[in-house]
Amino acid sequence: MTQTSVPKPSHRAQPQTETVITVMHLALGRRYYEAQSFDGGESSTITATKIVNRAGQQLVPVWDTDWTELEPGLRTKANAIEIHSSACPVCISFKQERSGRVYNRRTDEDDYHTATDIYEICYQAGS
Repeated sequence: MTQTSVPKPSHRAQPQTETVITVMHLALGRRYYEAQSFDGGESSTITATKIVNRAGQQLVPVWDTDWTELEPGLRTKANAIEIHSSACPVCISFKQERSGRVYNRRTDEDDYHTATDIYEICYQAGS
């Protein structure tokens, strides 16, 4: 068991604060999922369509193999976005495209499907 002790501040002492820098990595790209009792699977591609900084400005991501800093605390590279808490709030719009085929061996039927989902996530720094 871990115990943490916090010293009681004297009346004249200022309370100490600790700043913790957090980093979030988002992995974007392509994945293929297999269904268990069926033949086939689904291919899913997630892309970032828009990145908006805390000033409300839209940033243009750079998808090179090396990290590119868009602004302090916000970097992109091929299939990844890095967000430091110092850059928050940052809002990212995503588009997920899914397509697949499922063959049901019991009913001898093929089911082809496609779908596109669009959503936005705003990342906030914790307090």
